[in-house]
Amino acid sequence: MAGLEDEFGDVVRKAREGLGLSPEETARRSGVSSERLAALESYQASPTREESDALARSLGLGREALWRIAAGEYRPVAGPGAP
Repeated sequence: MAGLEDEFGDVVRKAREGLGLSPEETARRSGVSSERLAALESYQASPTREESDALARSLGLGREALWRIAAGEYRPVAGPGAP
């Protein structure tokens, strides 16, 4: 089975934008600096577990799922009718 199309930075950016949050507001809510958030969203850095958990909490994402995406271990479950 193929992995996800989106990587950690994509998931975080899309969740942030979907909630209408600026990078600065996301940084304030999560405790991850704006500079570090920009690096994570642009694939220039990999998150620590603490950063992943903080971003998941502030963006309403599943903590374990987001960490598994960051670690390259997440595999989606096939839905009904999937090959």
